[in-house]
Amino acid sequence: MPLRTILILVVLGAIALFAALNWEAFAAPTTLRLGFGTVEAPLGLIMLGLTALLAFLFLVFVTYLQTSVLIEGRRHARELEAQRELLTDPKPRVILSYDNFFRRNYASFQTRISKDRRGDSSETGSARPRPARQYRAVRKYPGGLYGRS
Repeated sequence: MPLRTILILVVLGAIALFAALNWEAFAAPTTLRLGFGTVEAPLGLIMLGLTALLAFLFLVFVTYLQTSVLIEGRRHARELEAQRELLTDPKPRVILSYDNFFRRNYASFQTRISKDRRGDSSETGSARPRPARQYRAVRKYPGGLYGRS
């Protein structure tokens, strides 16, 4: 058993032993002031009842806390299983890999695009053909690029 459980059982046993040894004092009627009046009742039994009520409320709280943790754990397990299924399916995995690739290289793509738009293609490997290349392409095909004469 965990140390915490043993400690709780020892404290509850000590309270029960204390109540049993002093039962006459617990059961002796006493005048109690409630603020709006007085009552003749055994103070020890009232205090023992309040201690039992407090222990019950702590038990309810711990049960609620454990239940919420279990529900949250099951929800996380379902989400993890959904992610695992997503990773085992080949099509979404390819899409995710492309998405990750483009997210990582977005800045370099933007600089290449801006250099190509400016016409500065010395570092980018010439993404757009130069006019001389276009002329060679037209000269190579006697019918023109589109098959017309």
